[in-house]
Amino acid sequence: MPPLEKFRSLPDPPSGSPCGATVLARLVDGLAFRYRWATHGLERGDLAFRPCDDAMTLEQLLDHVRSLARWMHVNVRAAKERRDPVPYPECCDGLADPDGDPATLVLQTLHALADLRGDVLELGDEGLDRVVLIGGREPREFPVWNLINGPLADALTHVGQITSWRRILGKPVPKHDVFRGRPPRDHD
Repeated sequence: MPPLEKFRSLPDPPSGSPCGATVLARLVDGLAFRYRWATHGLERGDLAFRPCDDAMTLEQLLDHVRSLARWMHVNVRAAKERRDPVPYPECCDGLADPDGDPATLVLQTLHALADLRGDVLELGDEGLDRVVLIGGREPREFPVWNLINGPLADALTHVGQITSWRRILGKPVPKHDVFRGRPPRDHD
């Protein structure tokens, strides 16, 4: 199922009792669902909007969330395949240039999040300790915990900014049920 449709509503929770991998996968689900609806209906002309001069534009926010999603995915995949971690700046090498197209940015981000979710579940609890991120002001290795309080939490913050920017722009996000993970009623 394409990521845009997959995150139209929240997928069913992972099966079994909650554990590290299933909880992390559910956090990714929540991020992807919120991001999918926060970006719904954005047009090229909207991407240059920023509420003030020192704020990121909508395009910069979308691009940053894409980079964070890619960073998490590349390094969880590396742990799953028992490869070396990839530093943050190198994670987005090879991504297609969206050329101001919000749909491209959104789809690339949702693909990365869908793949991240699947890799987290395949890696399982036993493999989470192999997840390493290279980042920080002085690049060094960080454990999976930093994935949660770093790029995952940062991406959620930026989804909130996208939502706020859209309200200010006069193009609010369609009302969706984040608690139950349901799409807007007019998008069922």
